[in-house]
This record gives sequence, C-alpha cells and structure tokens, in this order.
Amino acid sequence: MRIEEFINYLGFTKGNPFQYTNADQEYSSISDYFISPDYFEDLWGDPKLPISNIILAPRGTGKTAQRIMIEKRAMQENVLAITYTSHDLSAFNNLDKVDINYHFELLNRLILIGLYTKIFELSKEKFETNFTFEERQFLFMLAKLYLYKTPSSFPTQAISSLKTIPDRALDVWKSFSEPVSKIIQNITKSQGFEVDISKIKVDDYNYKMSHKDNLKNLIDLSKKLNFTSIYILVDKVDEQDKTGNDPSQSFKLISPLLKDLEVLEMKGLAFKFFLWDALSNDISKYSRPDRVPVYELEWSTDELKKLLNKRVQYFSENKIENISTIFETEEDFNMVLTFGERSPRDCIRILSRAITEQNKLNDKVKYISKEALHEGIEHFIKQKTSELIPNPNSITHLKKVGSVTFTIEGLVSKKVGSGASAVRNIINPWTKFNLAKKIGIESKSKVSRSVNLYSYIDSRIARTANPQINIEDFYKQKVKHCSSCSFTYYRDFEIKKWECPNCDSLN
Repeated sequence: MRIEEFINYLGFTKGNPFQYTNADQEYSSISDYFISPDYFEDLWGDPKLPISNIILAPRGTGKTAQRIMIEKRAMQENVLAITYTSHDLSAFNNLDKVDINYHFELLNRLILIGLYTKIFELSKEKFETNFTFEERQFLFMLAKLYLYKTPSSFPTQAISSLKTIPDRALDVWKSFSEPVSKIIQNITKSQGFEVDISKIKVDDYNYKMSHKDNLKNLIDLSKKLNFTSIYILVDKVDEQDKTGNDPSQSFKLISPLLKDLEVLEMKGLAFKFFLWDALSNDISKYSRPDRVPVYELEWSTDELKKLLNKRVQYFSENKIENISTIFETEEDFNMVLTFGERSPRDCIRILSRAITEQNKLNDKVKYISKEALHEGIEHFIKQKTSELIPNPNSITHLKKVGSVTFTIEGLVSKKVGSGASAVRNIINPWTKFNLAKKIGIESKSKVSRSVNLYSYIDSRIARTANPQINIEDFYKQKVKHCSSCSFTYYRDFEIKKWECPNCDSLN
C-alpha cells in the first residue's frame, strides 16, 4: 500500500499529521493545532505599547510556530510584522564585522517595502491626505537611499518577510521584472506622481550616518498608514550559511541588536527574538530581563501529549481523539515521548518513521505495532546521534561504553580510550554539549581515591552507548520516570536504585 493510502487507512483523512517537522511548511493549517505556551500573551504584548522580548528554546520545540502565530495575529490587528530570517552575509569574512548599521539598513529596506506596498492600496486622495508634501518627499528620498541599488530579486526576497501584508497587495512586486526603481515609479504613478527615484538627489552621507533616525522616521510614517506598531520577528539565526551549528557565530550576527537597549525600547517598535537556547550563555551577559523579558520554552509531558493529540484530531477530522490509541499500548506512546526528549519535532520524526515501518511490515492493521515502533525509534536514534555527535570516531567510542553511568577509569578498562587522558578527550564533547554530565563521586575500596561518576542525560546518546541490548530492554533497564515527580532520567537501574536528579527520590 502506498504510504498516503496507509495514512488514510489509519484514519488521517486530511493528510499525514507527521509529514512536516518545520512549522513554515504548515503555515496554512498550523492555527488549527497550535498550543500556546503560558507566556504567549506576554510575548504578543500590547501593540499600542509594544515591548521587545526574547524566547530561548532548544531546536525543534516550537519557536517558529510561535513566530507564525504572531504573524497571523499581526495581520488581524494591523501590526506591520517584519519576519527577519534571511541574511546575505557574503560581504563578511568574519561575523565580528557585522554591526548595528547592517541591521538598520536591511530592516529599513524591508519596512520601506512594506510601506510602499500599503501605499499602493491607497487612493490618490488618501495618499495626499495622509502624507504632507514634506513626508512624501522624504519617502521618495528613502526609496532612493534604501531601494534604488538593490538587485531586482530583492522584492521577491522581501515578500517572504512581509507575511502580514495581503497577497493581493504584494502582487505589485511580483508583477514586475524591472529594477526596484521601476516598481516604485509604477506605485507612485498610481498616486498621480510617477516618481523616478533614479533622478532624486540624496545627500547619501547625511542619510547613511543616521540609519537609526531613519528607522524612527519610518515608524512615524507607518502610523500614517494606520499601522499600530512594527514587530521585528527575529528567527532562524542559527540557520544562516555562516552561523550553522555554532552558537557563538549565531550570537555575533544578532548581538548588535541585543546590545542596543535604545533600539529595543524604541517607541512603536518591538523586537521578538526566537533563539536557540545554546545562545543563552552569551545572551545572559548582555540582556536586561528587567526591561527586555526573557522566556524559556519547555514542554511538560502533559503539554506535549496535548499538542500531539490536537494534531491527530485535526488530521483525522476528530475521529482520533487520543494519539495513544494508534499504538498497541499506552507505554508504547510513552517511548515516543521519552526518545523525543520533549521536542515536538523529534516526536514527529519518530512517529513518521514508525508509520513508514508499519506500512512495510503489515499494512492491514490500523495501529503502530511494537515492532514497527521499535524499528522507527532505532532509525531515528541513529540519525539523531549523528546530528548531536557529527564526528564518526566519537560515535565509535560511544558504542564501546556499554552502560549509562561510567567513570573515566571504567572506560579505560573497557578500552574506550588508551588511557585516562585519551578518555577525557573523548568524553569532553559529550559534557560540553550537555549529552552527559558528572552526577557524583564513586568510591572504590581497591583504590585510594574517589573518582568522578558520569551519566548520559540524553536518551538517544544513552541508547547508542548500549548496543549490546535491544531497545525494549534498554527502555526497561535504563529509563525511569520518577515515581514521585515523573521526571525522566537514565541510569543502570538493573544494577541498583538511583536518586532522581529532580527530587532526590530513590527509584
């Protein structure tokens, strides 16, 4: 059976609920199954008195979904939202060279595109009524400064940043293949002026030295078009070609904005930063949470279940109320939550692969069997481990460990490394990237000193370190959901009981 047919057979008549792991790919439907974090109303704020804020979250936990919901709400409440996700960094050999003027120039350009798009919808009379002669001249000079030398492809790039502008209005940019100056000429022609910005003389030096002032002026001009305020939605900082998986490079790109409190508190403007939590250490050095609130996104098990339930309800047209019913047992679904590590994206990745495995194993049943689930989880773990530990040699070392808890001396005896120094070098990346950590001291009667005891704190890494047992035995022997506080942690429970790191209960 083809996978789409099997998806329908399972009861998902509106499509595959686990097809996409990127919220941008679900733009049209995400409102139907979005779950608001408890701080979401504070994040939105009051557009009449906007404030900037920062969201910190691991990858795949819903930052972009929140950004999209802000975009959708901005459209309803007449807020000009600029989705600030695309950067051409080819001019920078070093991101240390990115300064505040880089951001001002790009943001002014995007805001200006938004304002001209709105102007195109006005009647000639309304344009003349809303803007004084001096304001119209200023708009034309800004167009010369920020838009004249942009490539003809820029409007297409800008369109993706202006999701709060209706598509019909943005068509003005899609309809022309000429340079931007020609588009501006056509927009102003519709207002009875037909301005050729190529002929406008601008004192470039004075204007370029005041990008911040120009931003303030653009905010004031936006009020003339009935925008309540302007929201700058900063997302995907760590997905640029020169930032990648490097938190320090990602921080360098946006640090000029984060450090400029005057800009973050500019009247009529708010920055909403949706940032990878790996940047948190750098951000804490400069942030002012008393004036720019910082929120951390974490999903509880119950919240994650609610999120996934709402998703399957939508795609099954409410025929499936509870996602756990597509598994053989409730505990099977709990395995998804465990190895998904409270990440919606990773849970969806597991579920997608499990359905694929079930379709291959037996497409005559309307559930995901244990066998299919285990195959799907193992496939996901292999991929995720490679993402978390890109170095293949490090993964080879990891597979030799054979336990969840370990000491340096124990790894030497298992020949994970040739000596204590080599083992330290091997485990350093694990601890540096928060995949394992020191959990205490272990005393041994045969040695004169105590040794540090470590444990893996990521289920995928812990599983990869124990290839000698199957995944079902790993889940039974190495995973505990604390009986007192429900916190999930990983130890060698088949050997002894271990204290819960959250509440100190013995499990």
